[in-house]
Amino acid sequence: MKTKKHLFSLILIIVGAFAVLFAAGALIYTEVSQSNMRKDAVVAVEKIKDSIPNVIARVPEERGNNMMPSLEIDGNNYVALLEVPKHKFELPVISSWKSGDVEAVPCRYTGSIYNNSLIIGSSDVDGQMSFVEEVELDDVIYLTDMSGGKYEYKVAAVQHSDKATEEKLKAGEFDLTIFVRSSGESNYLFVRCTASF
Repeated sequence: MKTKKHLFSLILIIVGAFAVLFAAGALIYTEVSQSNMRKDAVVAVEKIKDSIPNVIARVPEERGNNMMPSLEIDGNNYVALLEVPKHKFELPVISSWKSGDVEAVPCRYTGSIYNNSLIIGSSDVDGQMSFVEEVELDDVIYLTDMSGGKYEYKVAAVQHSDKATEEKLKAGEFDLTIFVRSSGESNYLFVRCTASF
């Protein structure tokens, strides 16, 4: 009887150890994957600039088709370059939302530049929008689409929230929303912007 209990305890210990090793391995894999994705995004900035040399200042304009053109680089589809000059920040925006990718690179959540409905997700990890707590009203943000149109926005509001629900993301009359997963007191910061005309 004692032998069976010892055997059962030993099996539980082995299973537990494998579970811990698996979890640690998954965490390391995720960290390495996100780090590689962030490095790829930095490299993609120059490749995108080489692909769209004739950048022209434009203002958002509703079209028959508001779909943003994308550019594939090293297996990732990008729809814009996001630039915050004050903080020397520039990264491409991935065309479609993937919750795991947002820790590595900004992702388009929904919407379009052209009809003032664009919502971008990001995080405050180092190498991404780690400066988000320092963003102030009237800071300038640029988005350059893959056809070479450069759009200027000004920060109109910075809001803190514990949740990033659809209702909160689309609240208010803003032309651009960047929501940032935060490691600070709030779970999210919403950087709300209006287009400069």
